[in-house]
Amino acid sequence: MIEINKCQNCAANLEHRIKGSTQGLFCERCDKWVIVTTYIPAIRQDETKYKIYLLLADSQNKQHIKALAKAANINFLEARKMIEEDKSLILEDKAVEIDRVREILHDLSIKYDIEPLFPY
Repeated sequence: MIEINKCQNCAANLEHRIKGSTQGLFCERCDKWVIVTTYIPAIRQDETKYKIYLLLADSQNKQHIKALAKAANINFLEARKMIEEDKSLILEDKAVEIDRVREILHDLSIKYDIEPLFPY
């Protein structure tokens, strides 16, 4: 009988790993995957359209303006104007793209809100 938790080559214990879009059992001693299947993270399966809104940023901070311009696909002057408005919509998109923008805003300490509730 084959033991699924032991490597067939070296008898070492196998560990469950997830790397990118691969998940399965991995043998550290042999440095190879033993049993593999596709792994799709929940964030990539989420079809919900989320909206990310700007709450607070510094209109004199060029990094803030450039980040907002890139996230909203607008020019520098439009991004500066966006900062001066109340709760401007930066982007409406699926979870993966919202998460990418959220990370950029978070790293620059730009305040934002996401609707509906963002579980990632």
